[in-house]
Amino acid sequence: VLKFFTLGGFFCLFVCLKNGSCAELNITTDPSPVTAKLGSEVLLKCLFSNTAVGAQDIDIMWYFNGRELTHFNRNITINDTGVKMNESDLQQRNASVFLSNVKIDDEGKYRCRIIDMPYEGEKYKTVEYLAVPQVSVPDYFVTENRPSDVECLVDGYYPKDLQVSLLQDSQVERSPPTRTETHRKDDGTFSSTFTYFFIPTNKDKEALYTCRVNHSSLEKPLRKPFRLSFESTPRILVQSINDVQCSVDGYYPEDLGVMWLKDGQVLPGPHKTTTQKKENGSFSTTSIYSLTPSDKKKGAVYTCHVNHSSLKKPAEES
Repeated sequence: VLKFFTLGGFFCLFVCLKNGSCAELNITTDPSPVTAKLGSEVLLKCLFSNTAVGAQDIDIMWYFNGRELTHFNRNITINDTGVKMNESDLQQRNASVFLSNVKIDDEGKYRCRIIDMPYEGEKYKTVEYLAVPQVSVPDYFVTENRPSDVECLVDGYYPKDLQVSLLQDSQVERSPPTRTETHRKDDGTFSSTFTYFFIPTNKDKEALYTCRVNHSSLEKPLRKPFRLSFESTPRILVQSINDVQCSVDGYYPEDLGVMWLKDGQVLPGPHKTTTQKKENGSFSTTSIYSLTPSDKKKGAVYTCHVNHSSLKKPAEES
C-alpha cells in the first residue's frame, strides 16, 4: 500500500507492508528562492531520510530545465562542470549540490529527484540571480540660470527592476527623471541612465546632491553624493607691446580654445600659451603671438578668438 502526504517543506511517501509496518522517504529543502550573486557559490539543499535502506541503494538525480546535471547510483556522475556533489555527504543522506561561479544563465528551477523502489520523491529549488549595481555621476558642468541636466548612471545590475531618485541635501527629493534609458549588456546585466533636467540657481552652488539607488541585490540603498560644477565665463584682455598678448582669466572648466586672427584671417600656430589654476579653482591662460618685422606694420588688427563651454558663442577681443 502506498500513502502520500506533504507537510511544510517535506514530501513524504509511506510504503506499508502486509504486516502493517511502514517505511518512509522524506525529502526536505530550504525555502525557495535561493539568491545568488555573480561568481558566487550556491548550496542547493536536498536532505532525505529512509529508515529501510542505505544511501548506496538509491538513485539521486539533479535536473535544471529538463537537463540532468548529476546522477548518483553507487557512483557520482557529473554532467555539468559547474556542479559539485559530495559522496561522503550522500552517506549521511545529504543529496545537496553546489553551483560554482554562478552566472545569469544559472537562474531558474532545479529539481532534486530520489528513487529507491518502491519509494520515490522530488523537490524543487528556484535560483534567482542578483548583480549589484554600480553608480556613477559623469563629470560635467552647468551654467547658472541656464537649462542643464544631471545624469545618474547605474551599471551592471540584475534583475531589471530598479528605483533611482535624486536627492538635494540628502533630504529633498527632486522631481522624477525627465528621461530614462535602459539597455541589456552582453553579460545579461542591465545599464541605465537617469537624466534630470533643471535650471540651476546660485543656491545650487552649495547644495549636496545624491543619486540614491534601491535594488533587490542591496541590503540598503546605494548612495552617490556629488556637487554641481558651475561654469565660469572667461574675461579677455588683449595687449600689444613688442608682441600681442591675450589674457583669458577666471574661466571654468579648464578646456579652452584660443586662436589669433590678423585682419580677420586666422594666423598659423603654434603660439606660446601657458595655463595655470588659481586658488579659487578657476583657470587663467595667456597666449602670445610673436610679431615679425613685417607683422608690425601700422594699421593691422590682431584679434584673440576664444571658445569656451560657458559661452553661447565664441568671444573676441582686438
